[in-house]
Amino acid sequence: GNKTNLAARLMVAAQPGQILCDEDLGRSAGNRWVFEPLPPLRVKGKAELVPVCQPVGRVTNDALAHVHAPLIGRQAELARLTPLLEAVAAGALQVLLVEGEAGIGKSRLALELGRLSRERGMTVLPGAGQSIEQHTPYRAWRDVFHSFFDLGASAEPHELEDRVRRQVTDLAPVQLEWLPLLDDILGLGWSDSEQTAALTPELRRQILFGLLRTLIQVRAQRHPLVVIMEDAQWLDQLSWDLAATLAGDPRLAGSPLLLVLVTRPAAESDSFSRALAALRALPQATTMTLGTLSPDETVALAATRLGLPADGLPAEGGELVRRRSQGNPFFAGPDSFDGILRRSEGL
Repeated sequence: GNKTNLAARLMVAAQPGQILCDEDLGRSAGNRWVFEPLPPLRVKGKAELVPVCQPVGRVTNDALAHVHAPLIGRQAELARLTPLLEAVAAGALQVLLVEGEAGIGKSRLALELGRLSRERGMTVLPGAGQSIEQHTPYRAWRDVFHSFFDLGASAEPHELEDRVRRQVTDLAPVQLEWLPLLDDILGLGWSDSEQTAALTPELRRQILFGLLRTLIQVRAQRHPLVVIMEDAQWLDQLSWDLAATLAGDPRLAGSPLLLVLVTRPAAESDSFSRALAALRALPQATTMTLGTLSPDETVALAATRLGLPADGLPAEGGELVRRRSQGNPFFAGPDSFDGILRRSEGL
C-alpha cells in the first residue's frame, strides 16, 4: 500500500545509518521518541514534496511533561500515591503495580508519579519492556541502568566504561572484580574477564543480581530512588527475575526505593502471570487497577487535548466523545476522534 511504498522510497533516500520517517509516523510516535524535522524530500510516485523527520532519541519523562495535557481525573489514584511516596522518603522499600487495559492512561499516571517524585527530590529511573525485544535478556532494565550511571549516548565506549567504573568504585568497591557482568544489562560490548568468563549461567546471574542490589541500596540510601518500568507485560524472564529479587530482598527493606511496574492485566495463560502474582503477594506491594474515566472526565480530557477549556466542547461533540470513547482516555484524543468531530455539525 501507500505507506509501504513511501517507506521504501525513504529507505532509498536515507544516508548510511540514518532513519527517515514520514510526518504521520513522527506525530504518532512522538510520545516515545524525539524527532528532528528535516527538509522535505521529492520521491518517486509523489507529486508533492514529502515532509520527513528522523528520530534522535527516546523521550524522557521530563520531555513528556511538556507534551501531555494536564492530568484529568484519577484523583483517587493520586491520593494513594502520596502515602507511598511518604513511606519511601521515610526510608522504606515500596512496590507499586499499576494495571489496566491498553489506552486506559497507565503511562500518563506514571508520568504524574515521576513528576511528584521529582518534586520530593527523588531520582526517577525510567525503563520499559519492548514487544519486539521481549526475549532479549535484561532488555527492559537497560534504560534504567543507563540512567542510573548517567550514560550519554554520544560518549565514546571507553568513556562510558570509565564512568561506570568510577561509580562502582564509589558505591561498591569490593565488587569491582565483577564489573564486566554489568554489560549483560548495559549492552556496551564489554569483554568478559577471565574470572567472569568462567562463571556458570546461574552463578553469573546470582553475582550480577547481588552487585545490582548493592549498587541500588547504597545509591538509595544517599538519595531516594523511583524505578518506573512501563509495559511490563513485555519483560523477558530475567528481567522479571531481577524485579522480583529487588522487590522481595529483605536487605532492601530499609532503603528508600519505590519499584513501579506498569502492565496490562495478566491472564492465567500469560507467561508473566505467575511473576506478577508473586509481586502482588508481597506485604510492601500496592496494586492499583485503572478503570475508565467518568463521562464528564472523558469530555474534559478531549476538550483539553484540543486546546479548549474543560467545558469547551459543544454538546453534540461531547456526546460523541462519551459514546465513542467509552471512557478510554486513548480514544478521547484528537488523533482518534478528530475526524468524527469534524463530521459533527457545529465543529
